[in-house]
Amino acid sequence: MKLFYRQIGSGEPILVLHGLFGSSDNWMTIANGLKEIGQISLVDMRNHGRSPHSTVLDYTAMTEDIYEFLADLSLRQVSIIGHSMGGLTAMNFTLIYPHRVKKLVVIDIAPRIYPIHHQNIVDGLLAVNIAKIKTRQQADEQLAGHIEQASTRQFLLKNLYRSTDGKYSWRLNLPVIAQNLVNMGAGLTTAALEQPPFQEPCLFIRGALSDYIQEEDKLHIKKLFPVAEIITVENTTHWLPAEDPETVLSILKTFINQNKSLH
Repeated sequence: MKLFYRQIGSGEPILVLHGLFGSSDNWMTIANGLKEIGQISLVDMRNHGRSPHSTVLDYTAMTEDIYEFLADLSLRQVSIIGHSMGGLTAMNFTLIYPHRVKKLVVIDIAPRIYPIHHQNIVDGLLAVNIAKIKTRQQADEQLAGHIEQASTRQFLLKNLYRSTDGKYSWRLNLPVIAQNLVNMGAGLTTAALEQPPFQEPCLFIRGALSDYIQEEDKLHIKKLFPVAEIITVENTTHWLPAEDPETVLSILKTFINQNKSLH
Protein backbone atom coordinates (compact mmCIF):
# COMPACT_ATOMS: atom_id res chain seq x y z
CA MET A 1 0.00 0.00 0.00
CA LYS A 2 1.31 3.45 -0.94
CA LEU A 3 0.95 5.53 2.21
CA PHE A 4 0.45 9.27 2.15
CA TYR A 5 3.30 11.08 3.89
CA ARG A 6 4.70 14.47 4.77
CA GLN A 7 8.43 15.10 4.93
CA ILE A 8 10.34 17.98 6.48
CA GLY A 9 13.93 18.66 7.46
CA SER A 10 17.13 17.00 6.27
CA GLY A 11 19.75 14.65 7.61
CA GLU A 12 19.27 11.49 9.66
CA PRO A 13 15.96 9.83 8.64
CA ILE A 14 13.32 9.68 11.36
CA LEU A 15 9.96 7.99 10.78
CA VAL A 16 6.88 8.94 12.83
CA LEU A 17 3.86 6.62 13.14
CA HIS A 18 0.66 8.04 14.66
CA GLY A 19 -1.89 6.20 16.76
CA LEU A 20 -5.45 5.01 16.20
CA PHE A 21 -7.77 7.84 15.04
CA GLY A 22 -4.71 10.03 14.36
CA SER A 23 -2.85 11.21 11.29
CA SER A 24 0.48 12.70 10.25
CA ASP A 25 -0.99 16.16 10.80
CA ASN A 26 -1.20 15.56 14.56
CA TRP A 27 2.59 15.32 14.74
CA MET A 28 3.55 18.46 12.82
CA THR A 29 4.34 20.51 15.96
CA ILE A 30 6.80 17.91 17.26
CA ALA A 31 8.13 17.24 13.75
CA ASN A 32 8.93 20.92 13.29
CA GLY A 33 10.98 20.73 16.48
CA LEU A 34 12.81 17.63 15.28
CA LYS A 35 13.60 18.83 11.77
CA GLU A 36 16.78 20.54 12.96
CA ILE A 37 18.26 17.12 13.78
CA GLY A 38 16.95 15.00 10.91
CA GLN A 39 14.65 14.39 7.98
CA ILE A 40 11.24 13.65 9.42
CA SER A 41 8.83 11.42 7.49
CA LEU A 42 5.29 11.40 8.88
CA VAL A 43 2.98 8.82 7.36
CA ASP A 44 -0.77 8.38 7.46
CA MET A 45 -1.35 4.75 8.40
CA ARG A 46 -3.76 2.70 6.29
CA ASN A 47 -7.42 3.64 6.82
CA HIS A 48 -6.30 6.95 8.34
CA GLY A 49 -5.72 10.46 7.01
CA ARG A 50 -5.07 10.65 3.29
CA SER A 51 -3.77 7.09 2.93
CA PRO A 52 -5.78 4.45 1.06
CA HIS A 53 -8.61 2.56 2.70
CA SER A 54 -8.58 -1.23 2.97
CA THR A 55 -10.76 -3.92 4.49
CA VAL A 56 -7.60 -5.26 6.16
CA LEU A 57 -6.45 -3.60 9.37
CA ASP A 58 -3.93 -5.53 11.44
CA TYR A 59 -0.30 -5.31 12.49
CA THR A 60 0.96 -7.72 9.86
CA ALA A 61 -0.39 -5.48 7.11
CA MET A 62 0.75 -2.25 8.76
CA THR A 63 4.25 -3.64 9.31
CA GLU A 64 4.55 -4.50 5.63
CA ASP A 65 3.20 -1.05 4.73
CA ILE A 66 6.19 0.45 6.54
CA TYR A 67 8.61 -1.91 4.79
CA GLU A 68 7.18 -0.85 1.42
CA PHE A 69 7.32 2.82 2.41
CA LEU A 70 11.02 2.64 3.31
CA ALA A 71 11.77 0.75 0.11
CA ASP A 72 9.95 3.33 -2.01
CA LEU A 73 11.94 6.17 -0.42
CA SER A 74 15.22 4.19 -0.52
CA LEU A 75 15.62 4.55 3.24
CA ARG A 76 17.92 1.76 4.37
CA GLN A 77 17.80 2.52 8.10
CA VAL A 78 15.67 4.86 10.19
CA SER A 79 14.92 5.83 13.75
CA ILE A 80 11.23 5.13 14.39
CA ILE A 81 8.88 6.97 16.73
CA GLY A 82 5.47 5.33 17.22
CA HIS A 83 2.53 6.25 19.45
CA SER A 84 -0.07 3.67 20.54
CA MET A 85 -1.10 1.78 17.36
CA GLY A 86 1.93 3.31 15.69
CA GLY A 87 4.06 2.10 18.59
CA LEU A 88 2.88 -1.49 18.21
CA THR A 89 3.53 -1.26 14.47
CA ALA A 90 7.00 0.10 15.19
CA MET A 91 7.77 -2.73 17.62
CA ASN A 92 6.61 -5.36 15.15
CA PHE A 93 8.66 -3.80 12.36
CA THR A 94 11.74 -3.44 14.55
CA LEU A 95 11.75 -7.07 15.66
CA ILE A 96 11.12 -8.43 12.15
CA TYR A 97 13.45 -6.04 10.32
CA PRO A 98 16.05 -5.07 12.98
CA HIS A 99 18.68 -4.10 10.40
CA ARG A 100 16.35 -1.33 9.16
CA VAL A 101 16.04 0.36 12.56
CA LYS A 102 18.69 2.50 14.22
CA LYS A 103 16.72 3.60 17.27
CA LEU A 104 13.19 2.87 18.47
CA VAL A 105 10.88 5.14 20.45
CA VAL A 106 7.53 3.76 21.65
CA ILE A 107 5.01 6.11 23.22
CA ASP A 108 2.52 4.79 25.77
CA ILE A 109 2.00 1.24 24.60
CA ALA A 110 3.50 -2.07 25.72
CA PRO A 111 4.28 -5.23 23.70
CA ARG A 112 1.24 -7.12 24.93
CA ILE A 113 -2.38 -7.86 24.13
CA TYR A 114 -4.95 -5.25 25.19
CA PRO A 115 -8.69 -5.80 25.65
CA ILE A 116 -10.99 -3.98 23.22
CA HIS A 117 -10.84 -0.29 24.03
CA HIS A 118 -11.87 3.01 22.44
CA GLN A 119 -15.34 1.58 21.79
CA ASN A 120 -16.84 4.82 23.11
CA ILE A 121 -14.83 6.79 20.55
CA VAL A 122 -16.00 4.61 17.67
CA ASP A 123 -19.59 4.83 18.91
CA GLY A 124 -19.31 8.59 19.16
CA LEU A 125 -17.88 9.03 15.67
CA LEU A 126 -20.50 6.72 14.17
CA ALA A 127 -23.24 8.64 15.98
CA VAL A 128 -22.39 11.90 14.19
CA ASN A 129 -24.97 12.41 11.45
CA ILE A 130 -22.31 13.10 8.86
CA ALA A 131 -24.79 13.50 5.99
CA LYS A 132 -26.71 16.31 7.67
CA ILE A 133 -24.24 18.36 9.66
CA LYS A 134 -23.60 21.87 8.36
CA THR A 135 -20.77 22.94 10.67
CA ARG A 136 -17.95 21.46 12.71
CA GLN A 137 -19.70 22.82 15.80
CA GLN A 138 -22.69 20.59 15.08
CA ALA A 139 -20.38 17.59 14.81
CA ASP A 140 -18.76 18.52 18.11
CA GLU A 141 -22.14 18.81 19.81
CA GLN A 142 -23.18 15.37 18.60
CA LEU A 143 -19.84 13.85 19.58
CA ALA A 144 -20.12 15.35 23.06
CA GLY A 145 -22.96 12.93 23.80
CA HIS A 146 -20.34 10.15 23.85
CA ILE A 147 -17.04 11.89 24.64
CA GLU A 148 -16.99 14.40 27.48
CA GLN A 149 -13.43 15.72 27.17
CA ALA A 150 -13.30 18.65 24.74
CA SER A 151 -9.62 18.16 23.87
CA THR A 152 -10.29 14.56 22.82
CA ARG A 153 -13.19 15.69 20.65
CA GLN A 154 -11.03 18.32 18.96
CA PHE A 155 -8.36 15.72 18.27
CA LEU A 156 -10.93 13.40 16.69
CA LEU A 157 -12.57 16.19 14.69
CA LYS A 158 -9.30 16.76 12.84
CA ASN A 159 -10.43 13.75 10.82
CA LEU A 160 -13.46 15.70 9.57
CA TYR A 161 -13.15 17.48 6.25
CA ARG A 162 -15.46 19.32 3.88
CA SER A 163 -15.35 18.52 0.17
CA THR A 164 -15.82 20.99 -2.65
CA ASP A 165 -19.58 20.38 -2.65
CA GLY A 166 -19.76 21.57 0.96
CA LYS A 167 -20.52 18.17 2.47
CA TYR A 168 -18.58 16.77 5.41
CA SER A 169 -16.87 13.37 5.45
CA TRP A 170 -14.49 11.40 7.66
CA ARG A 171 -10.98 10.67 6.46
CA LEU A 172 -11.01 7.66 8.77
CA ASN A 173 -12.34 4.37 7.43
CA LEU A 174 -14.72 4.12 10.37
CA PRO A 175 -16.55 0.90 9.41
CA VAL A 176 -13.29 -1.05 9.10
CA ILE A 177 -11.84 0.44 12.29
CA ALA A 178 -15.03 -0.47 14.15
CA GLN A 179 -14.83 -4.04 12.87
CA ASN A 180 -11.15 -4.43 13.78
CA LEU A 181 -10.81 -2.93 17.26
CA VAL A 182 -9.75 -6.34 18.57
CA ASN A 183 -6.87 -6.35 16.05
CA MET A 184 -5.70 -2.97 17.33
CA GLY A 185 -5.08 -4.49 20.75
CA ALA A 186 -3.59 -7.73 19.44
CA GLY A 187 -0.03 -6.81 20.33
CA LEU A 188 2.97 -8.39 18.64
CA THR A 189 2.55 -10.76 15.72
CA THR A 190 3.80 -14.34 15.78
CA ALA A 191 6.47 -13.36 13.25
CA ALA A 192 7.75 -10.65 15.59
CA LEU A 193 7.74 -12.84 18.69
CA GLU A 194 9.80 -15.48 16.88
CA GLN A 195 12.68 -13.02 16.45
CA PRO A 196 15.59 -12.48 18.85
CA PRO A 197 15.57 -9.42 21.11
CA PHE A 198 16.40 -6.06 19.56
CA GLN A 199 19.74 -4.95 21.01
CA GLU A 200 19.88 -1.35 19.74
CA PRO A 201 18.82 1.80 21.64
CA CYS A 202 15.14 1.92 22.60
CA LEU A 203 13.05 4.36 24.58
CA PHE A 204 9.55 3.86 25.98
CA ILE A 205 7.70 7.02 27.07
CA ARG A 206 4.58 6.66 29.19
CA GLY A 207 1.98 9.09 30.53
CA ALA A 208 1.82 9.21 34.34
CA LEU A 209 -1.98 9.23 34.24
CA SER A 210 -2.18 6.41 31.68
CA ASP A 211 -2.47 2.70 32.42
CA TYR A 212 -1.15 1.51 29.05
CA ILE A 213 2.35 0.75 30.38
CA GLN A 214 2.13 -0.80 33.84
CA GLU A 215 4.85 -1.99 36.22
CA GLU A 216 4.42 -5.61 35.14
CA ASP A 217 4.94 -4.59 31.50
CA LYS A 218 8.49 -3.44 32.17
CA LEU A 219 9.89 -6.99 32.42
CA HIS A 220 8.34 -7.91 29.07
CA ILE A 221 9.68 -4.74 27.48
CA LYS A 222 13.18 -5.54 28.76
CA LYS A 223 12.94 -9.12 27.49
CA LEU A 224 12.27 -7.99 23.92
CA PHE A 225 14.23 -4.72 24.04
CA PRO A 226 17.01 -5.32 26.60
CA VAL A 227 18.57 -1.85 26.48
CA ALA A 228 15.26 0.00 26.58
CA GLU A 229 14.83 2.97 28.90
CA ILE A 230 11.38 3.83 30.25
CA ILE A 231 10.48 7.43 31.06
CA THR A 232 7.29 8.82 32.59
CA VAL A 233 5.89 12.23 31.65
CA GLU A 234 4.00 13.71 34.59
CA ASN A 235 0.41 14.97 34.36
CA THR A 236 -0.28 13.31 31.00
CA THR A 237 -2.60 10.57 29.81
CA HIS A 238 -2.35 8.23 26.81
CA TRP A 239 -2.49 11.30 24.54
CA LEU A 240 0.72 12.80 25.92
CA PRO A 241 2.17 13.97 22.54
CA ALA A 242 -0.79 16.36 22.29
CA GLU A 243 -0.99 17.20 25.99
CA ASP A 244 2.69 18.03 26.59
CA PRO A 245 4.46 18.30 23.21
CA GLU A 246 7.30 20.38 24.64
CA THR A 247 8.37 17.71 27.12
CA VAL A 248 7.95 14.92 24.58
CA LEU A 249 10.00 16.88 22.04
CA SER A 250 12.77 17.52 24.55
CA ILE A 251 12.97 13.81 25.43
CA LEU A 252 12.99 12.79 21.77
CA LYS A 253 15.74 15.24 20.82
CA THR A 254 17.97 14.11 23.65
CA PHE A 255 17.49 10.44 22.86
CA ILE A 256 17.94 10.71 19.12
CA ASN A 257 20.90 13.07 19.41
CA GLN A 258 22.87 11.43 22.16
CA ASN A 259 21.19 8.25 23.42
CA LYS A 260 22.49 9.07 26.88
CA SER A 261 20.73 8.00 30.05
CA LEU A 262 17.66 10.16 30.60
CA HIS A 263 16.95 9.24 34.20
